[in-house]
This record gives sequence, C-alpha cells and structure tokens, in this order.
Amino acid sequence: MTTKALAIALLALIINGCNSKDVPEEQTPPINDTSGVEKNPPNTTYKPAFAGQTRIAAVTTTAPYETKLLSSSLNSPWGIAALPDGRFLITEKRGSIRIARADGSLSPALAGAPTDVLTSGQAGYLGITIDPGFASNRIFYWVYSRLVPDGNLPALTRARLSDDETSLEDVQVIYEAKPAHGGDAHYGGRVKFDGNGYLYMSTGERSDINTRPFAQSLETATGKVLRLT
Repeated sequence: MTTKALAIALLALIINGCNSKDVPEEQTPPINDTSGVEKNPPNTTYKPAFAGQTRIAAVTTTAPYETKLLSSSLNSPWGIAALPDGRFLITEKRGSIRIARADGSLSPALAGAPTDVLTSGQAGYLGITIDPGFASNRIFYWVYSRLVPDGNLPALTRARLSDDETSLEDVQVIYEAKPAHGGDAHYGGRVKFDGNGYLYMSTGERSDINTRPFAQSLETATGKVLRLT
C-alpha cells in the first residue's frame, strides 16, 4: 500500500469511528484539499528542502463535534491536565496554576508557584501533565519560561499538590533547556509521559535568526523533542 493510500485509509477509519452514520462516504473531502493552505508570500528567505515543504496540502474532515463553554474566567489559559477524579489542572500564561471542575468552577491560583517567570510575548507558564502515580503521590510537572542571568529558557518543573489543594509543595526545577536567550517567542513547552515512565518535553527554536540553526544541532536543547527520565 502506498503512503497516500494508507493515509486515505486511516482518515476513513477516523471519520467512520467518530460517527459513520452521520458522515456518508461521499461527503468525505479529498486528502489533497488545499483550501486551508496559507498562500501568503514566505516570511523568510530560507530555501525549502523539497517542493511543498512549506505549503503542504491540508486535511479536512466533516466529522461532527460539539463544543460547550465551561468557563470564561481564566486568565490566558495555556496548558491543561486531566486529574483522576475528572477535574483539571490548568496553567495560566502569566504565572499561575488553578484547578477547574467539569462544571466550570475554578479554584484560586495555587500558592507557592515560581515567580521567576517571563510573561511577555509568548512566554509564561506553558504545558502541564500529571505524574503517572498522581493518585497517590499528587505530583505534577509543567514548563515555564524561567528568567536566568543570561536571558530566559524553558524550564521543566515538578511540584506536589498540597493535601488541602491550596498550594504547591517541594517545587523543583528539574531540567533547563539551554542555551538561554533574550527573546520571548517559540518556547514549545508541551510535556507528556509515555507508557514506560519517560517524560517528553518539546522545546521551540526561539524564533530568532541566530537561534533557529540550534534546532539542527545536537549540542543544544533548542528546537527539540526531549526524552527525559
């Protein structure tokens, strides 16, 4: 089976799995739909590595979905992690973490969160995930743009949610994605566990001309997906 045929087969399985009776096969859009592809001029002079690298065809779907507003009271929410009891831990970009219930009610910002954070531009508190043993150890992890003497960088941080759920305990920065940089864009910051206990963290290339080449260098943690113990 060719790559294109496999992609079409997978798309059909996803659509049919969502609700096949509501999405007749004849309504499935073509895999090479270009209606959602950006057509503005490139914003750099970088030469694409191959034809179509920066203007790849879009994939659309008519699978039905429903949205429901739970809360409009969060202050620039960025990351969300589901707790075992159905509630959520949510990072707010400007440097706070809150607990949300499924009905939309929110806790106050948890006390004890690090304050050495840059919040301008795209910087701030970013991705968040819970420890696989959260139900017993109450530990979670998040990434934030940490201020350091020579700039700022994505910092992976671990903390324990207090028993009364009002504060963070044993807060530790356990990894810093170096080198630091003075800009405030392109941090990455997503963080997730796999099934083997490894923690994966994405880092951005920090946007600037002089930092973008770091994404192709194994000597830096910039512009990577990192697997951490």
